[in-house]
Amino acid sequence: MPKIIVPTDFSETSGVALNYASYLAGATGFDLEVLHIHDGYGETDRLVEKKGNMAARMQAQRAIDAFVRFHTDPVNFTGNGEGSTNTLPIIKSSEVVGSPTDAIVEASKDEDVVLIVMGGVGSGRVTTISPVFGSVARSVAMKAACPVFLIPPGYGKPDIRVISISFEKVAPLQETCAGMDFLRKALKPEIRFVHVQDIDSSEEVKVELELLQVVMDSSWPGYPVELDMLSHGLASDKLTDYTLKENVDLLVLGRRKRGFFKRLFISSDTAPLLSSSAVPVLVVPIGEY
Repeated sequence: MPKIIVPTDFSETSGVALNYASYLAGATGFDLEVLHIHDGYGETDRLVEKKGNMAARMQAQRAIDAFVRFHTDPVNFTGNGEGSTNTLPIIKSSEVVGSPTDAIVEASKDEDVVLIVMGGVGSGRVTTISPVFGSVARSVAMKAACPVFLIPPGYGKPDIRVISISFEKVAPLQETCAGMDFLRKALKPEIRFVHVQDIDSSEEVKVELELLQVVMDSSWPGYPVELDMLSHGLASDKLTDYTLKENVDLLVLGRRKRGFFKRLFISSDTAPLLSSSAVPVLVVPIGEY
């Protein structure tokens, strides 16, 4: 059964993420698993304790179960058992000893895992020094084998009606659309394609002609879309302003090793998008282009 994973550190922001993930699980019918990664020592007065000892793991499991019961409908919660096939979505919980980033990335490689949902950090006062999303969330978004759904701190009630998919070229756009199509089918939102224009007008003409040609020569994308062309400028600023102005509920980005995504998030001369995004961001892994 496909499932959504929500890593938790028991913070308020991970509670928001669990609430949002429950909404997505309800819409898709996928199972939900709450994952806590810890150091394996627990809270003990002993001077010497074995890492990953049973007492520490049981303590972590009890904390997860209490957290899930507080933030979700207890009718659907099955703890770390197999659950009932009569109730959807099934909510499970598990604990893992290790490094948070490594453990979450490893979990993303499971063929049943279709989405990871993570919350923002901090007080909501955004700067490049104190970004919306912490280092673990950003590292997971860069490395995960499945899409990663990032939710800003203090974000409101889950309700996705408008999804905007950012793109540079047509082929990566097609793969990004395919990677998030399970959400489109479940949520049935308005879909928009958004493109920040290049300073080179000749390149822009090529992009627009390519998109037009693909649409005319095939049935892609197979559903209604609106095309938003943004004037040239700092991509992260342009997209942040655009999502607010157009009341976008989810901004989708295709992630590859180089190019657009890298410039948005880690380039030294570009303000990181995750330091200013006021709406949830879905990061979809795609091939190299």
